[in-house]
Amino acid sequence: PNPVFKVENHDVVKRLKTPEVKQTKTGGLGLLGGGIAVLIANLLRPLSDYFDIQSSASINSVIVTVAVILMLSLRFYINHLNKKNLNQVVRLEQLSMERLWIRPNTVKHFFFVLGMYLFFLAFTVVLFIGFIETPNVMILIISMLFLSLVFLASAIAVTIGNTTVKFKGDKKAAS
Repeated sequence: PNPVFKVENHDVVKRLKTPEVKQTKTGGLGLLGGGIAVLIANLLRPLSDYFDIQSSASINSVIVTVAVILMLSLRFYINHLNKKNLNQVVRLEQLSMERLWIRPNTVKHFFFVLGMYLFFLAFTVVLFIGFIETPNVMILIISMLFLSLVFLASAIAVTIGNTTVKFKGDKKAAS
């Protein structure tokens, strides 16, 4: 369940609305970017030894734990800033709050978000384990990047526009 607030002031609603973003096909650009990334990775392979660190697996586990805590702290800090910016537009404590369940617009969108989330999560875990086994700073940086993509995948679960919701405790869905 997610908390929602009822806003009746039309000026506040105008300031809160976001424009609808048109989706464009970017499959070809993604494929080109992947090819360029592989080329750059092969060119930089001789430099990878400079990023190796001499440490034990237990020290690397501590480093991974600290990195995850830092990434979670950054996520909570960004959420705090977003809430602060929202409070500059509207005072949430003055509004009535309801709790609702957000339903995915389509099954395809649900499985896309779930697949993306699980892929990035699995890749992040594999990279963190890889850093523990083979301590290379580049592996740690890339795994932290993928952890941020895990956070992003959870943020895009709700699409912009009309979304079907169910108020907690109701038997009917609303839009």
